[in-house]
Amino acid sequence: MIAQVDVVHVAEAGENRGRVVLRLGSAAPDRFAVAAALVIARAYQAELESVFIEDQQLIDLCSHPEAAEISLNGRERRRLSPVTLMRQLSYAARQAERRVAEMAQRAEITYRARTMRDEPTHALNRVCAEAGPWNVVVFGDPVRARDRPAVQRLLDEMVGATGLLLVGTAVRRIQGPVTLLVEDVDRLPLMLRVAERIALESNAPIIAALAASAEDLTATLAEQVSGGRTDIQLVSLAKSRGHSGALFEALRRQRPGFLIGQAGGILLPADQGWQDFARALECPLFVIR
Repeated sequence: MIAQVDVVHVAEAGENRGRVVLRLGSAAPDRFAVAAALVIARAYQAELESVFIEDQQLIDLCSHPEAAEISLNGRERRRLSPVTLMRQLSYAARQAERRVAEMAQRAEITYRARTMRDEPTHALNRVCAEAGPWNVVVFGDPVRARDRPAVQRLLDEMVGATGLLLVGTAVRRIQGPVTLLVEDVDRLPLMLRVAERIALESNAPIIAALAASAEDLTATLAEQVSGGRTDIQLVSLAKSRGHSGALFEALRRQRPGFLIGQAGGILLPADQGWQDFARALECPLFVIR
């Protein structure tokens, strides 16, 4: 179990203590995921580095005599060799990096790219360890329910990263309120600091969606926020607690541009499926570890 970090931080450009790491695995990364990565990079004045991962396990699988590639219509089948797969992966990496480079240039964010051949969790750990400990890892492709084991393993084992940013298959915006799903009052100050960075960069309001007792959390919020601030809207979701479908519908109605939550909480439960997240969340999710 990774010890809880006391602060979510991303190293500034030139600090050499971390950056925003964009995990790539296909020729066409999701444009909202890349845009969200750039928002985080701007918010923290950080660099962006993409890592296209050639999954060594997949390459090894192609060496099996029964390995074959099936066409999209399911009617064609052809032998898939490691050489063919490596050629396809190399092409996909070039295409993905070109897309990211164009978006990073428009956003005036320092960007570099690399390709690694390894098991994905190992590869990301290696990347984060090189310039850690203050990295945020962004998944460039939408996360589906079937990806839960891989993402959960990363959350459990990743060293040198303070947060993970994901998009689901229903993502459609990054503009809108920065919304905190508050489950634990002890994490509220930390989540507020992250929200403030993103909200300032996005020129967006902040909503604190209270998933537990609204009265207790409202009192705590008043104590934690100094200076008599009135710029944080409080929304109670206590009635939706325990029903992930209802919770995501309630969150969807807020039309957030970013959602901030905690690892292992309601949004990404460690012991349940992720169908609701993958299918319902319409904005990026920033997971604080």
